[in-house]
Amino acid sequence: MSSVVHAERTRVLTASKADVWQWMINAEHLELFTANVFHSSAKTDSTSICVDTKIDIEHTFGLIRELRVAKITRCTLGDLAWGEAKAGGEDWFPHSQRLRL
Repeated sequence: MSSVVHAERTRVLTASKADVWQWMINAEHLELFTANVFHSSAKTDSTSICVDTKIDIEHTFGLIRELRVAKITRCTLGDLAWGEAKAGGEDWFPHSQRLRL
C-alpha cells in the first residue's frame, strides 16, 4: 500500500525573484537541499543546477543514515523540482520535492 503526503511551507523573501533564482541554481548554495529536516548534507560535482543535475543528499531518519541521489527534473525560472532515490539499493521511501518562487 502506498500513500501520498503533500506538505507546503511559505516564506516571504525580501530579494527579487531573479536574484533568488540565481542563488537557487548556483551549485555553491547546496544548503537549499538541506532545508528538509531529514537532509543532513548535500554535494554535487556540477557548477550549476539544471535538469538532470544529480545531487548526493545524506539523509538521517533517527538512527538510520543513508545516501539518496536527487535528480533535478524541473528547472525553469522560479520552479525547481527533483526526485530522490536511494543510492544503490531497494528504495523504501522514494520521494520528490518542488520549490516555487
